[in-house]
Amino acid sequence: MDSRLVRATVRQHDHRQHSLANGAQHVGWTVGAGQRERLDGMSVGYLTSETQLRLGGVYPAGPREQLYAGAEVAVLIGADGRAAGYACALELSDRTGEDSPEVVVTRNLSHRAFALGPVGGGTPRTGRLVVDGQVRAEAPVPADLEERIERVRTVLRAVGADLAAADLVITGSIVQTRVVPGEQVRAEVDDLGSVTLSVGSVLP
Repeated sequence: MDSRLVRATVRQHDHRQHSLANGAQHVGWTVGAGQRERLDGMSVGYLTSETQLRLGGVYPAGPREQLYAGAEVAVLIGADGRAAGYACALELSDRTGEDSPEVVVTRNLSHRAFALGPVGGGTPRTGRLVVDGQVRAEAPVPADLEERIERVRTVLRAVGADLAAADLVITGSIVQTRVVPGEQVRAEVDDLGSVTLSVGSVLP
């Protein structure tokens, strides 16, 4: 495994431990496979209650954030370490700046917020993003979700962590789109339902 990925993930986990020590609850992990965070093929970030929004919640955008919404599939890890169910997920990330992949990984893949639908046993097929009632993007769900889970396990083990039963793993964007304050965005995954969030007004 790329030593840069290991070092960046170790630094990222220092931030995670700080968040947990301040009262945040562990939720799971998130996958980064875009060019901004690509190190050795795929990176892994963390999810805690600190950035989890309720369904229909509002994310208060910062004044300089360039937010992107991703429609994703979240995988529930079962007692046997394999997928025990799936949920629709909506994740917000900030693409401000031109940071190196190492910095992006250290800063938790530019993750800002996420929301999860209920876990079910449906088969994820197609994902889409709907902004203010208009479909912005649509694509099939990637066929390699199991391989992505194994990759997450490999990255975590390289830094002394691991997947555990009841972890939720957001497996990477099916589609992404830019969103701005005042917009309502809905992620849909066929057979898994939908998740809706709003982007709030820019903070002063």
